[in-house]
Amino acid sequence: DSGILFNATMLRCMLENNIYEIPRFDLSFNDFRQVQGGELLEELQECYDRYGRDETIVITRSNKRANRYNEGIRRHNLSAEEEIESGDMLMVVKNNYHYAEQDKDSPMAFVANGDVVRLKRIRRFEEFYGFRFIDATLQFPDYDDYEMQAKVLLDTLMSESPSLSRDESNKLFMEVEKDYMDITIKSKRYKAIRENPHFNAMQIKFAYAVTCHKAQGGQWKAVFVDRCLFGDEEMSKDMLRWLYTAITRATERVYLVNFDERFFE
Repeated sequence: DSGILFNATMLRCMLENNIYEIPRFDLSFNDFRQVQGGELLEELQECYDRYGRDETIVITRSNKRANRYNEGIRRHNLSAEEEIESGDMLMVVKNNYHYAEQDKDSPMAFVANGDVVRLKRIRRFEEFYGFRFIDATLQFPDYDDYEMQAKVLLDTLMSESPSLSRDESNKLFMEVEKDYMDITIKSKRYKAIRENPHFNAMQIKFAYAVTCHKAQGGQWKAVFVDRCLFGDEEMSKDMLRWLYTAITRATERVYLVNFDERFFE
């Protein structure tokens, strides 16, 4: 029997019948567990050892909380010493058409928002146009570990926004445009800008912890679901839908992290 299926079905029934109460999860199944904060890093390490980094994920409510999780996981579980390192798991946070189109052997038409990649190699760091970049070799686990050479933007890595903000994107565009002001025909100048590798750099975040929005469409063997209610916050239709989406990202195990006793029978 599957606790993931049982508890997900319970959430779906509540949504279909407009019952917006705190659900009571059944923990009698081996694949559905409750985890307190002090146990989290140890349980994460067990899943990294059992399933691998690319099959384990933490799902949380905000980019701010995801950043905190990513920082702690990289420091304590992965012993990372640099801002970003070869072997890091990353998630693309904005659709990117440039590099797939440049690579004739690419198995994908474009690199999609939400794609998880492994940073296989960093060739160099650089600061350009007021932003920070790396030239990198990216490996795509979902495409038989296909490798792609790309420029990667570091400014989104620990940002609290989902990707570059509108103001940041406009700033990058205007800085790049300065290199093409000798092209007097505006349509040709814009075409040159859109082919610029820095302007088309992959926007990424760490993929050890992500928001539920970024996790949609993906599946992992082990999913750690961060607490969803804080203080006196009430359960709502959107929060039930959030829980259902988070739980159904898992194929083998779900861990509910720091959920209070109101959620358990």
